[in-house]
Amino acid sequence: MSNILLVEDSPTQALQMKLLLESAGHHVVCSDDGTSAIEQLATGTSEIVVTDLELPVMNGLDLIKRMRADFPQIPAVLVTGQGSER
Repeated sequence: MSNILLVEDSPTQALQMKLLLESAGHHVVCSDDGTSAIEQLATGTSEIVVTDLELPVMNGLDLIKRMRADFPQIPAVLVTGQGSER
């Protein structure tokens, strides 16, 4: 399966999402903010990123913008428990 980088600052949400992804056979590495996620991406082991929108230091949108510039081959999924489609 895939090597997933999960970026979530809530330990409870991170654990729930990690367990769900692992139950589907994926290998999951967790990061709690966008800055540490960029450092993890530089290792070259992540195949996809699942990131929360609201994060400390660098939010999910800024992380995806940075990924497009530095890691354009890695797809990202942005999730949030707040807001609307706009």
